[in-house]
Amino acid sequence: MIKKFKCPHCNKGFQKIVSHDFLVELPYSRVTILNAEYFECENCKEKALGESLISKINEIETKEAKKILLTIRKGKELETKAVLFLRQLSGLRAVDLAHKIKISKSTISNWDKKNTKLPYHLSLLLGNLFANKLGFVAIGKSIHNDLEMMIAA
Repeated sequence: MIKKFKCPHCNKGFQKIVSHDFLVELPYSRVTILNAEYFECENCKEKALGESLISKINEIETKEAKKILLTIRKGKELETKAVLFLRQLSGLRAVDLAHKIKISKSTISNWDKKNTKLPYHLSLLLGNLFANKLGFVAIGKSIHNDLEMMIAA
């Protein structure tokens, strides 16, 4: 039996499509989900992701976020493409991140456009901020607290 849903774009029916590969772009890799299920409108061809595909994508993104945060714990600097990924994954807008760490929104915008490495102290601060937002364990509490006090001053 084929499930039908209303298309929000044209208000016609979505038809379930099975066995198509779906590419997930991550900061350091690309992951293909084989036999992914998604919906396509019979009328306008608009596509919508099914719950199982969304769940798989969330799982892949969470693993990637943990890998990125682990590199900081190992003493490596954060690349700005990873900051963009973590910011989007945590639902934090550029302007909100800029406000939280007391830098200009244009700095965040530059990070989004050009991939560079950030100094370790900033990587650690951002890593802890994103770890907290995503519900992960903090990277280094004592250093993080020192950095928070430095920024608050």
